[in-house]
Amino acid sequence: MSQLSLFQEKKGQVIKQLMRLDKLTEDMNLRFLSKQLTDTILAIHREEFEIIVVGEFSNGKSTFVNALLGKEILPASVRPTTAILNKVYYNEKRSHKLFYRNSKFPPKEINEELFKKIIAPSEPIDGDENTLVNLKKSVELIKSIDHAEIGYPVELCKNDIVLIDSPGTNDLDPDREAITNHYIPKSDAAIIVLNATRALSESEVSFLRDRVLSADINKIFFVINFKDLLRKDGDLEKVYQYVKKELSGIVDDPRLFFVSSRHALLQRRLANGEDLPKQRRPLLPLEQTGFQELERELLDFLQYERGAVKLEKPINRGLKVSREILDKHIPFERLSLNNNITNLQEQSQQLRQQLDDTRRIGNETAQKIQWKITQEGSNIKNWYEKELYKIADSAEATLQHQYYQGCNVDTLRRSIESTAAPLERNLHEEFKKEVEKRVSDVIQVESQQLENAFSAFDDRFVTLLSESSSGYHDGMNFSDILMNHTGKITAIMIASTIISSFWLLPGALLISGLFVIGGFIFDGIHAVLRFITGRDYVYEKLKKEINHRFRANIPEKVRQFNGKWSDVAIKVTEQYKEIINEQIEEKENQLMSLIRNNQMSTQEINTLLAKLDEQEKEVQDIMTQLEGSHLKMTVGV
Repeated sequence: MSQLSLFQEKKGQVIKQLMRLDKLTEDMNLRFLSKQLTDTILAIHREEFEIIVVGEFSNGKSTFVNALLGKEILPASVRPTTAILNKVYYNEKRSHKLFYRNSKFPPKEINEELFKKIIAPSEPIDGDENTLVNLKKSVELIKSIDHAEIGYPVELCKNDIVLIDSPGTNDLDPDREAITNHYIPKSDAAIIVLNATRALSESEVSFLRDRVLSADINKIFFVINFKDLLRKDGDLEKVYQYVKKELSGIVDDPRLFFVSSRHALLQRRLANGEDLPKQRRPLLPLEQTGFQELERELLDFLQYERGAVKLEKPINRGLKVSREILDKHIPFERLSLNNNITNLQEQSQQLRQQLDDTRRIGNETAQKIQWKITQEGSNIKNWYEKELYKIADSAEATLQHQYYQGCNVDTLRRSIESTAAPLERNLHEEFKKEVEKRVSDVIQVESQQLENAFSAFDDRFVTLLSESSSGYHDGMNFSDILMNHTGKITAIMIASTIISSFWLLPGALLISGLFVIGGFIFDGIHAVLRFITGRDYVYEKLKKEINHRFRANIPEKVRQFNGKWSDVAIKVTEQYKEIINEQIEEKENQLMSLIRNNQMSTQEINTLLAKLDEQEKEVQDIMTQLEGSHLKMTVGV
């Protein structure tokens, strides 16, 4: 399998140029810019490509994942209740680590044998109470596990590819929202495994139409498994046309691939030198299993589309810092080297006092913002709780309407899912908008005094320099040089900076996870229908299940929101203070530079002006190199 060589090459080029730029900012004493670049370099080193595999239980998902990996690494779970989310990454030494839902428990390293026993416990033996007890213990253990991380020396996972095997997503499974609202948005590509013998069930169409966020639909690869079972002439074409028709209106141009996971896995195990039991039917050659075509398309997508996205942010950061140096800092340094300010010490003391006042106002504002955001949490909570009850009411109304029309249990499940799923997806999206708006409004309203303080400092600083450097132009409008360097710090700018990275805050991530909801499974309903003839009794039983799924957990979700929202207010306040302190530090550096340059001799000034010329050329070269590091976002380039 080919790897992401072009992406790795471009990534290396970007890191090299960012390191050049970082060294230059250190030389120019631009610590706040140097910190941005250091953070960006660390982030690009940590970047991974995440591929999540999703599919309903019994679609052959585990075999498909193992075929991609080329080894039988993940055991197939016999029951949906024993499935957990697994992350497979490259590691020279095999490793298996469990991460628990309760963060108080540290991750636990286990051996491969124990891992397989946990994931695929033995089925209970009829009449053997001990085996049933052991299965129940296994299920309880799995409920406590958030996910497992598996390190393995597999070719696919080289170059920082992580393969995520998700639990089955059958009707009304609680993992559906976790997958669609967290894992698929976070992933670089999503593979949905379908079954060729029953491709695109009604629940799978509902999952795609009502659950998957619109921004994520184009990163999905549809894999139709068990192509080897389509043995009649024309069967494959019939399934292809059916799936394409069912996906119309959901996906404009779906990526469809027919595969035989079992045959591909066995062929790769043979290629690895493993001995296999005799097969009843001849194996398909690897090139006929559909895997090679899928892997080529998948890697091209990762390299040219997702790779381009991953490089875009650090490239743009480097270009932004470069432009800031060229447009602000170098012109200002040249300007300050040509100043002739009298009484500079006295005037700089007054400017320092203004900055001290600004810092005080910033700290006071930060405390007000923390208090106001905490208070806003109550309004968001009330709105959120009200919307959750609306969804519960809709689900119950659907049950009442459909039940007394004589619908069977399976039809009821699908109807309730079709009603609730789009409402829950919309609530997820509206919730994020509501949070962002309220946080932004608080920051903007409370930051007006701080904005005025920064503006007063800038006005005084510009006046000071303009009176002493009227003879200096350097081919630019004088006021433009000063305003480019000082910039304008506004309440809107501060708010937009915080909101742009809001959902990366730890507390905000926890809040977004509130949309993982409790299970809704009609346990025992079919048995009830067999033995109970009273329709009112059956209706009450179904209503109880609806209540458990949609209504009973609302108080707990609200309680969790309240607990986590205070963490969000603290994190926003910390980020606010960091932004203010960076801006004040930049203005303090302006003053220090002005004082230092004011005391230099003509020879020292000329030396520094020559150095600025060299730095300017280096930044221009860095920009050229960064602009040439973009990947074309075209698959198959």
